[in-house]
Amino acid sequence: MNSKQLKPHYQINNDEPWFDKLKHDVNKLVKSTDKTVKMRMHIKATVLFVAYIFFYSLLLFNSHSTGQMFVWYALLGLSLIFLFLNTAHDISHNALFSNRRWNEQALVLLDILGDNSVIWKRRHVHYHHVYSNVLDWDMDIRQSPLVRIFPQGKYRLFHRFQHIYMPFLYLFYSIHVSYYRDFYDLYSGEGLVNKAGIRDKVNIARFYFYKLVNLSHLLFIPMIIIPQAWYLVFAGFLIMHMAGSLVAAMALVSAHAGEEAVFVNAEADDTISHSWMQHQLITTTDFATDSQLLTQLFGGFNHHVAHHLFPSVSHGHYPNITKMIIQMDQENHLGYKSIGLGKALLTHFHLLRNNSEPIDIFDE
Repeated sequence: MNSKQLKPHYQINNDEPWFDKLKHDVNKLVKSTDKTVKMRMHIKATVLFVAYIFFYSLLLFNSHSTGQMFVWYALLGLSLIFLFLNTAHDISHNALFSNRRWNEQALVLLDILGDNSVIWKRRHVHYHHVYSNVLDWDMDIRQSPLVRIFPQGKYRLFHRFQHIYMPFLYLFYSIHVSYYRDFYDLYSGEGLVNKAGIRDKVNIARFYFYKLVNLSHLLFIPMIIIPQAWYLVFAGFLIMHMAGSLVAAMALVSAHAGEEAVFVNAEADDTISHSWMQHQLITTTDFATDSQLLTQLFGGFNHHVAHHLFPSVSHGHYPNITKMIIQMDQENHLGYKSIGLGKALLTHFHLLRNNSEPIDIFDE
């Protein structure tokens, strides 16, 4: 994405009665059950937050050995990412509370957990959800020059080994997001802050304040309180991020970045040659939707088609919405895709391997 590019727009297509019917059914479902679902989500958010505080307390006051400290840091990393996937993500879509203002105020949770909420919401809500898998416009998929996800993306010589090194680098995903990508988006001329026109003194001050809050409670305070050498505490901090990153990577790469994923390049006139609804179906894949445990842990990320079609709906509704989508697909042959978690991870590995070589310009 550069300043000279115009935002792509989808081909106008009002003749999609399947989506009108689906919207009607989803609206009916939400109206009849949303109060109960939101209550469950509030309880879930409370439990996850209490778990986070519980493991943090054990880290500070019960790390009598290095092994204990590493265990508490790992559990803290898991609780952090589950809190993000289940609660912070819903908040960013104004889906946790019925009152939009409450969601906006609660978004501070994202800052405390390590991401800048202003940048993350712009990147995820305004770009990824509008332009999922669109070259130069999906800011979530365009993670780093280290990995070539888009087949049309720029090829670098080291990409030939990406299927070997990326599974290891994914262990540092949350560190990359919090302590590199946010800073890149804040300061780079090609970063999201400048492109989106949201750079001002208040946002910059807020950015640094919450980065300090995040590092203070997860690293600096433990270094002061825990009776362990500073470098061992730092190692525990890395273990925390590695544990959380492992879960985050499993959730994030499974929905959009598999071997059969569709990656879109806008036409010369900045149009995308299908409708937005069709786009969500061809660029998004569900995984392990029959696993209630995974649905609860991943905050409904495995019901990703439902999330992309109805992002402002609480993830507590996704299993029922997925059933509606499957029924609609059976009736209208929409191309809905759903696979197991193991296959989703394997096809991502195949994608990395397939994109480890430059495109042959003579291929047809």
